[in-house]
Amino acid sequence: MKLKQRIVVGFSIPILIGLSSCDGGSSPTTSDPAPSPSESANVVPTQAAVEAIDRPSTSSDEIPNFMNEVLGDNDDRAVNVSSIRQIEEADGITYYIGKTNDAEGFCVYASTANDFIGGCGYASVEVVSVSPAVESELPQLMLVTDSYSGYSLQESGWKAVSKNILIR
Repeated sequence: MKLKQRIVVGFSIPILIGLSSCDGGSSPTTSDPAPSPSESANVVPTQAAVEAIDRPSTSSDEIPNFMNEVLGDNDDRAVNVSSIRQIEEADGITYYIGKTNDAEGFCVYASTANDFIGGCGYASVEVVSVSPAVESELPQLMLVTDSYSGYSLQESGWKAVSKNILIR
């Protein structure tokens, strides 16, 4: 059996800008200095929330063996396989969300009985968008955080299959 899979890793890196405070026009010596590059590197952005992933694992969260062979045996994998949770099942497609190994990003997957796509990303709103290969029956999918409304995406042809997963 020939398995087709496509894994896309997308990264959105937040830009951190250090601004010095002003005291309303007094001399520059009373302003706080801008952080040094080493201080800026220690600033950690607030993690986006995807509450659906925080529930305890159940037997329905087990991914198909062919997915586990690809995702679980790779030492450089982006996803923490034990964090994967089944979110929805519709029209013969099962949707999953997982956390990255560093627990700072999220991953999204769509799977049929013999095909899957997925990807991981780091962002505060639209985390990752994954497009299937031309011959795949799987939809394009997008993972968004809990704080994202998705309304503008739905106007662009995206359909919500869950609070965090949209397809088209």
